[in-house]
Amino acid sequence: MGTIRYTPNQSGIEQVLFSPNGITGAHVQQVANRVAASAKARVGVKSTDLRATIRAGPTPVRRGKGLTIEVVAGGDGVNYALWHHEGTRPHVIRPRNARVLRFQVGGATVFATRVNHPGTRPNRYLTDALRDAGL
Repeated sequence: MGTIRYTPNQSGIEQVLFSPNGITGAHVQQVANRVAASAKARVGVKSTDLRATIRAGPTPVRRGKGLTIEVVAGGDGVNYALWHHEGTRPHVIRPRNARVLRFQVGGATVFATRVNHPGTRPNRYLTDALRDAGL
């Protein structure tokens, strides 16, 4: 009986496994989209501006022998994504561009020269979404 030799097409295997346009790239994109959707659901009802900034990158990027993709939050004028995620300690809020702060409390307009903010609890919407996806 004769001998059969098989030489795999290394570049073809690399293309299928590690190309952003291959099967693995499509899977990475699907997982990133699920993570972004889960993060949007977890971010909180009052955070509609922040929710609108949560998104998966447009395409996976090859890094070494793997693919990566970013799921980001913030930007687009929303600079509090990290504070929302990690929480804040109690702190004082003072006006920057006016002489007083103006805000609503129970339907009434309140003016103050400073406010003692009690801090916020962390809402780890991104890391929790990663955990939901099994990552």
